[in-house]
Amino acid sequence: MSAKLQVGATLVDPASWRPKKSQFFIEDAELVILKVEDTLFKVHRFFLQRDSEVFHGMFSCPPGKGGAEGKTEARPIVLEQVTVFEFECLIDFIYNGMYHSTPAERTSKQWIALLSISSRYLFDKIRMQSIRALQSMASGIDAVERIVLSQQFDIQDWLKPALAESPDRENQGETPEATA
Repeated sequence: MSAKLQVGATLVDPASWRPKKSQFFIEDAELVILKVEDTLFKVHRFFLQRDSEVFHGMFSCPPGKGGAEGKTEARPIVLEQVTVFEFECLIDFIYNGMYHSTPAERTSKQWIALLSISSRYLFDKIRMQSIRALQSMASGIDAVERIVLSQQFDIQDWLKPALAESPDRENQGETPEATA
C-alpha cells in the first residue's frame, strides 16, 4: 500500500497529486510583438487580451499559414491607423496608471490619445477613465474641441454644454455637420 498525502480532508496518491491553480496563476505570460507605424513594441499579451474585446478576438484567432504573428520581430502584429503616441499612451496607462490610486498626471493630449485608441480597440474601462479625466479638465479644453470630441467619440453628455459655451452663438443647438 502506497502512502497517501492528505490535501484538505482528502487522501490522495502523491504521484498523481498536483496543486490546484489559483485565479492568479496566469497561463499566458507570453509577450507579443506589435508594430505601430515604424516602431516595434514587445508587451504582455495578457493585459491587451483581458481589457480589449478587439485584442481578445485577435488573439483567439488560429494562426495563419505563415505561423502566428507577434512572436518574432520579423512577423509582428501590425496595428494600422494607430499612432506611436496613442499606443505609447495606452501601454503607459496599462502598466503605470490603470490601477494606481493616484494616477500619473497626464496632459489633455495624452487623455485624448487614450480616448481615441480605447474607443477604437474597445478598452471600455480605459475609455471611461479617459472621459472622466477629460471631463475634470474640461475648463482647459475649449468648447469647439469638446464638440468635436463629443461627436467623434460619441460622448453625448458633452455636446449641449459645449454648444452653450461655443463662441459661435448663432448656430447654438446645431451640430457642426448641420452648419457645414
